[in-house]
Amino acid sequence: MQLTTPELKKYDSVFPGENWFFYWKTSPSLWESKIQSYNDVSPIFVPVYWGLHNENPEQFDFGTNRPETDLKRILDIAQNCRKEIVLILPLGPSPFFTSGGLPSFLAQSLAHDSTGKVLAVVDNEKRINKLFSYYDPRVFQAFRKFTWHLGQFLSQNGFNKELFGADFGYLENNDFKSYFEDYSGAFLKGFHRYLAQLEKSEPQKIENLISTPAYENVLKNDYAKLIKSLYIDSAKETIAANWSGALRFCCLGGKPNDIFSRSHEKWEVQGHYIRTLFEILVNGLLPSSFLLPESVRTNVLQKALKDVVSQSLVQAHLNNELYDEELHTSFQPQVFFKVFSKNSTMEEVSLKYFFDREYQWMYRIFSQDFHYEQDYEDIEKVHFFFGEKLELTEFNQILKLFLNGGRVFLDKHKLSPELSKRLNLFLTENSIETESINYLTPLLKASLGDGLLIAYDSEKLKEQSLVKRVGFWETMTKFLKLNTCALDIDEGIMYIWKNRCSNTYELNYEEIRRISFYNPTSYKKKATIRSSQNYAYLKTLDEVSVEVRSTPVGIDIDLMPGASVSIDFGYFE
Repeated sequence: MQLTTPELKKYDSVFPGENWFFYWKTSPSLWESKIQSYNDVSPIFVPVYWGLHNENPEQFDFGTNRPETDLKRILDIAQNCRKEIVLILPLGPSPFFTSGGLPSFLAQSLAHDSTGKVLAVVDNEKRINKLFSYYDPRVFQAFRKFTWHLGQFLSQNGFNKELFGADFGYLENNDFKSYFEDYSGAFLKGFHRYLAQLEKSEPQKIENLISTPAYENVLKNDYAKLIKSLYIDSAKETIAANWSGALRFCCLGGKPNDIFSRSHEKWEVQGHYIRTLFEILVNGLLPSSFLLPESVRTNVLQKALKDVVSQSLVQAHLNNELYDEELHTSFQPQVFFKVFSKNSTMEEVSLKYFFDREYQWMYRIFSQDFHYEQDYEDIEKVHFFFGEKLELTEFNQILKLFLNGGRVFLDKHKLSPELSKRLNLFLTENSIETESINYLTPLLKASLGDGLLIAYDSEKLKEQSLVKRVGFWETMTKFLKLNTCALDIDEGIMYIWKNRCSNTYELNYEEIRRISFYNPTSYKKKATIRSSQNYAYLKTLDEVSVEVRSTPVGIDIDLMPGASVSIDFGYFE
């Protein structure tokens, strides 16, 4: 029996833009006050704790026996408080749950990272949560049974809100690493069963494995994708009425290697987290800081999180059409380039190096295939595609993008003969004006109205020096007429551009662009925004420990340690 009045703990405090409600950490008597305190505009993410609702193999409790499992009460409170609830169903190990979220009777096979170490994460209470493998067949069977009972509960209680599956992970070497990724004994046992099946169904793959041992990594990757798809398909089938898709959440401070640096607050560097936050954006992921303690999420890091993890960013990932109009009128991170089918070529031809130097954080990398729709909103962005993995369906989508005024860069290296023939036939049939150039690599430039298609061969470009590769991209982007402000900034200063559509009082401008600076260092720093004929200064806002001065050259900014500031410009062609 609880003899004292429950109080919200420090880690229960609300953080702007990241409305996560961990109901098992809060007394049910405080649920209403906690939910009421959340930001009015952002949805509240409520992750479903499998281990809490399924403590015994045949017992599924959603409020029947214990008040702390009463999901219906949470949904009723949110409705009464007029808050938007989004249920989150983890599709693999989750770093904020004990045992990664598995019921205790299933937590038997510890997950391992690629180095063989046990996969573990430090949460916001400085506890180390060990994660367990989802490759054990018993885990999948129990997961399917649990999601079926969850689906029945939602259906019987008339829940008509969105439920998303969630894949949690971290960023390592600019790649998303899911906690689902595992190299444990459970994974290897399953992989060997997979090989036995392939020997019967696809013997050619086994022959390739025998002749080329390195091919094993390809098969392991295929097996991992297969098992993950089973979990997704199972959840989609058993929660059909409420299923809204799967999201990928990238956790700040969630790398297994972060355990040592996070063992003491003085070792947790805010500048590292801000850079990781921006890298998460570049990779098209949803960032979250729920693993960081409140004492770390302060000052300049808090400002960066508030600026970036906004309601508009969250709704863009949820793809909620009801918020489309609001998304156009609120600031979003500025994006000039979209890169599809991420692979090593992007770094080998110094494209990423060029972006980071000239258009830092103004590009997005996508692992999924490109799909063009008639109302595609990002047609003004510059799209990059790599021929190595292109299929006919996606290739036709790319040509459609070009026909509708899109600007496309196509790497023809390893483009299949069928698609090369399709490209030539397309240009001929549509009488499209083309120009062939030999500049470091054979180039084909095609133009049609606003549409631009530049095809090149990355293999030839790789042979050039870094200086020549960067010069190549500088020359190519001159065709695009992307107007940016030149910056002179001291090392250690972090910054990010955002933009939004102009409103009825700003019709002189095509859009409004905002640049935000952050100084996470312990030293005074300086930044200068050089004047540009396309930018008109509007206002300075959110000044913290800064001095902003207008000069004949542009705008000088002195930033003290922990300082931050945002500056708005009206942009016009």
